[in-house]
Amino acid sequence: MRCLHFAVAGAMLAPALASAQLKPDPRWEFGLRSGVLIGSGKPANDLLFNGIKATYRLDAGSGVGISIDRLSFDFERPQSVLGIEQDKSLVPKDIDAKAKATLISVFYERRYATAGSPWSWNWNAGLGFASPSVGRASGPAAGGGSFDVGTDAGREYVPSVGLGARYSLSNGLHFEAGLNLNRHIANWKVTDAVSGRSARVRDYTTTGLSLGLGYRF
Repeated sequence: MRCLHFAVAGAMLAPALASAQLKPDPRWEFGLRSGVLIGSGKPANDLLFNGIKATYRLDAGSGVGISIDRLSFDFERPQSVLGIEQDKSLVPKDIDAKAKATLISVFYERRYATAGSPWSWNWNAGLGFASPSVGRASGPAAGGGSFDVGTDAGREYVPSVGLGARYSLSNGLHFEAGLNLNRHIANWKVTDAVSGRSARVRDYTTTGLSLGLGYRF
């Protein structure tokens, strides 16, 4: 009788044990990336960035996530926004203002893959926000005098859309490249402490290129 009990119990536990041995579908992905945002020169030509992102897979083809990118760039010739010309006979090189920002974004991603291929591609859409910190720019003004320009960049909201391609390696690792179009909803206030002039820098667009390495587990 005891043998019969063991046999019945074994038959009942076998499906559960088999299920427990199945490897769960990986849901989380973490990655590091670096890249550049290309602008028109107002306020910046190129914004270099390094960042991290985390994605939670909702199913085999879609996911949601968050990214945090640290940007470093130059506010190109902020005095020109105020109609002030730099005296290049005294300082030939353009005077720019150094700037930094942390861009935090949430996004939705849709991925497409072919069975048996290490390649996949995706489209994504997201919304980010940043509060740029901009240094001062000072120097000689054409026609005499000087300028000392400060910028209050406030907060930017950055909706974006993008495309990406991925090559999967073994052990959950993958390389990824991305292309994004970003609209920076901005309202920077630029003021010259010498003349008292002020002006605004409004919304601008950047195109982003990035390369990264990720891990899925």
